[in-house]
Order: sequence, then structure tokens, then C-alpha cells
Amino acid sequence: MSIAKFISNASKRGVPLLACSTTDPYGAERQMLAPNAVPIHLRWDCVFGFDGLNQASVAVAQSFKPPPPPGFEQFADDNADPTVGEDPNWQAFFTILKDKLPQQSRVYLHNGNRWLGKSQFIAGMQRFRDHAKARQQQLVLLGPDFELPPDLAPDVVCFDDPLPNLPDLIDKIRKVYEASGVDPGEPDPPCTVSDQEMLCAGFCRGMSLFQAEQNLALSITREGMNFTALADRLAATIKNIRGLELYLPTIKFADVGGLNEAKRFFTRALTHNDDIDLVLWIDEIEKSGLAHDSDTSGVNADQLGQVLQFAADNKCIGVALTGTPGTGKSELCKALAGEFNVKVLRADLGATMSKYVGESQAYLRAMLRTAKAMGNRIMIVVTANDVQRLDDALISRIAYNFFFDLLSEEELRPIWLIQSERYSLPPSQFPSCHGWSGRDIMNCCDAASMMGIDLKEAAELIVPEAVRSAKKIEQRRALADGRLLSASYPGFYHKDKVVSERTISV
Repeated sequence: MSIAKFISNASKRGVPLLACSTTDPYGAERQMLAPNAVPIHLRWDCVFGFDGLNQASVAVAQSFKPPPPPGFEQFADDNADPTVGEDPNWQAFFTILKDKLPQQSRVYLHNGNRWLGKSQFIAGMQRFRDHAKARQQQLVLLGPDFELPPDLAPDVVCFDDPLPNLPDLIDKIRKVYEASGVDPGEPDPPCTVSDQEMLCAGFCRGMSLFQAEQNLALSITREGMNFTALADRLAATIKNIRGLELYLPTIKFADVGGLNEAKRFFTRALTHNDDIDLVLWIDEIEKSGLAHDSDTSGVNADQLGQVLQFAADNKCIGVALTGTPGTGKSELCKALAGEFNVKVLRADLGATMSKYVGESQAYLRAMLRTAKAMGNRIMIVVTANDVQRLDDALISRIAYNFFFDLLSEEELRPIWLIQSERYSLPPSQFPSCHGWSGRDIMNCCDAASMMGIDLKEAAELIVPEAVRSAKKIEQRRALADGRLLSASYPGFYHKDKVVSERTISV
């Protein structure tokens, strides 16, 4: 349901207090102005105080200002609104609403989430509720997210301003093309949208209409839309959301050595299901709030509940990639974007953590709301080095679990080829690398390039992963033995399986 229809229904049913979660408060405000059942529309913010949003409301907003002292009537327009300021006078604010706000009025209070910790604001909202209901008045809080205190939770109706759908985006895209004098191309029947318009829409999903318009306008040229620039602007926009990053297609499976069985799984899943168009990659999940075995604040447990609810509501496909660090888990996730032309969103849940439960929830909700808007169907891929630290409820919701062990020397050969070419090293015989990880090979090539030495000499500077983390590796292998799927060969992982039995593709 659109917020215009929702607010109209709320007005008819006498709902006095509302909170709208939105990334574009002024856009949401314009939508709620459209239904004209309420004649008086006022905006309030802590900088300018009250403003009238239509002709009938301007005089009302002006009447809220205190009259000038006798003899200073000519300075009436300069008289300051008593409610403005960094710490607004909430007694004055609610007194004005109680004594001067006409019947059938609506007030849009911006940055409403910022004032929920003020006891005077909470008391004013509670006192205003019944008065507003009797006089068909509404107070609408606008902000990015709302975690209502227990005092207000029973009184305030919360609702979301959804990010724009495809028809809304197409309409905005056509306006940008028209304003720029560029032809977006004709759609091929029975389609009603051209290929260029659909491409633009793909790069605008997850944004507000205002953000989409800005990115489109900055990316279009006389020759047409610059899709590389549009993709870069999308990535920059997504990065502004705390803990979220968009990976653009830069590498493919050919750039990631070994891991044939994990690659085969993703190939089948993502080529057979055309509706999966977004991968939400939760990186190093055991270091995030979802590994809440030692948390006593309730913050981490609440984040876990949000993620599980999101996965269930949106019928997300769950995949876990666990095992030794440096064995290709992250590189494989990045390669999904280039291999299958899907969006890959990397979520760092640790970045959303705050000592305040409500603040952490707000960051995570913004992250999940964006992911939902960007994808038709979502595959959630979690990577972890230590599966023991993860919550059992989370593991039980993940259908496919792959274990990444250290690769054999034969499996590591493609990684040598990739990394030596990446560092522009001359062809040479690769050194022995038993017990190495892919990251060890990268470090070896980096050392050879930096010092101007050959790979064999550089290899003498590398302490292999099998030596550095011998005890932890054995613990991981014992935990995965016969319980998790192997990322390298078909079937379950077995720690004693000989290397020659693995399926190898060089």
C-alpha cells in the first residue's frame, strides 16, 4: 500500500500519532499531501519551525509566532518561532498544537527519530494523543527509522515509505531522458519498456526517487546513458548505507582457482533460477553481532532475529562457506557478480553494531530494506572462519553448507597462474607450496614483485597457513568431517580423503 493511501485511511479512521520511516522525508511529505481530505498541512523542523505547505496553511503557521511587543508591529515577520533550536522547547510546541492548531490538520515533524529520547517530547506526545483524536488532527514523525520507547509504543502507528517500484523508476527515467533530449529507444512488443530503460532501472533499484534522479542526471550524456558511470554512482550510493558495499563485476570463476564443487553448485543455482538476481554476502559472520554467545546487552540477539525474520519473509536461499582463512571464500563471492551478472551486496554486520539497541536495529533495518528493494529473490551467502561461534538457529536456516579446506598443490596451480599474471611476473617454475592457502600465493607473488626476486626465493619468506594455524585447521577439519559439503569435490568433506580423489580442473 502506498503511503498516500495509508495516510488517507489513517485520517478517515482517526489515527492521531504516526511515524513514517523514509529515506526521503520531503518526498514522503509530498505523497501525503496528495490526498486532500485534510485541509491544513504544516511542516515543522528545528531550524525554521512551522511552515504552511499549502495556501490555507500559511496564515495558520504565521499565527503560531508570538505577537511583537506594542510599537514593534512592523517587525512581526522577524519574530522568531519559539520552538526552533538545537534543543527545541517541546512545552511551547505542544502548547501551540493544543491551543492554536485548527481541526482537521496534519503536522509533519521532521527528524522525528532524534527526539524520542527526550522525556518532555514523550510526555507531550502522550498528552496530545486524545486531544488530537477528538479534533481530527494528526502528528506524523518523519525519519529514517523508528525504535519507539515503551512509553509511546502503544500510541504511535509506525509505517514505512517503500523504496520506489519498477513503474515509478521507469517514469522517472523517462523524464530524465526527455529533459536531456536523449532517445531511450523503443520497446520491442509485447514489452512496454525499452532495454535502455530496464538497464537504468536495474542501476536505480534500492534508491529513493530523488537519489535515482540525481544519479541518472549525472550519468546521461548527449550520446546516451553512460552505464559505467551509473554503476559507479550506484556503488557510491550504496556505500553510504552503513555496513553495505556493492561489488561490481570485475572477476569471474576463471580468476579463482580450485573450489570446483562450490562453483558447480552456484552455476546450477544461479543459471537455473532466473529470478535470483541479488546475492547478500554476509562476510566473516562469526565476528558480527550474529555470533552472540557472549553478548549480554540483547543487541546481538535482536540482530539475529531481524536477519532470520528477513530470510523467512523473503524466502531467501541460504548458503554457508566456512573453513580456513585465505582459501577463496571471499574471492568466490566477489566472482558471482561477474560470472552470473547478479548484484553482490557485501554486508558487514559488525559495522552496524552500537551500544544502543535501537541504533543498531536502525542500521540493520536500513541494510535489509535496501537489499529487499534491489532484488526480486535473494540468495544469502555467509562466510565464516569459525563455524563453532555461530548461533544454532542461524545454522539451521542455512540449507547448503560448504567446507573450504587447504587446497592441494595441483589445485593451487591455477592460483599461481592467476597471481603471477596479475603481478606481471615472468614465467617460471612455481615453488613447492604444500600446506599453502591462496592468500599465501598472493603474498609470495607480491613479495617477488616488490623485491625484484624470483618466486622460489620469495617462497622462503612465506610461513604457510598450515604451519601458522595448524591447531585451528585440525579443529575445523574435525568439525566438518562428514557433516559439511566439500567445496573441492562431490559429497561430504572427509578430512582423511586423499588428494588424488578430488575433482581437479586446471
